[in-house]
Amino acid sequence: MDILLELLKYSSIAVSVTLPSFGAIIGMSWSMPAISGAGTEKPESISRNLYSVILAEALAIYGVIVGLLLIFKMDSITTFPSAVSALSAGLTVGLATLAAGFGIGVCGRSVATASARRPEVTTKLLLGVILSEAIGIYGLIAALLLVFRI
Repeated sequence: MDILLELLKYSSIAVSVTLPSFGAIIGMSWSMPAISGAGTEKPESISRNLYSVILAEALAIYGVIVGLLLIFKMDSITTFPSAVSALSAGLTVGLATLAAGFGIGVCGRSVATASARRPEVTTKLLLGVILSEAIGIYGLIAALLLVFRI
């Protein structure tokens, strides 16, 4: 039982850091080629299109925040329910930011492609990127509630 408790404790940290990093990687790797392509056609569009990259990088920061909080709470995780709560916090922020990374990547690619053709629609299309980021913020809030419940 102690081995399972330790496994749950430390896997919660691993999940809370790695899954948001994958979400950030997906968001950046899907949007950056389109931003580069749009930048070759209209170089002034690069600075406007970097919002998706910045928001995708914030996803990894959310995971690091939850991971650090879980590290600081390691001494108080002594029972099986608290270990499951820690794993739930890691999975919550991890899966939410992974989904947000997919959304940011798809929307960021579309914004970059559309802004190369019609620059006036860039600000309107950024709403999709921002709403995709909101999924990651909701996951961060839910994970923080779970962490502080331990």
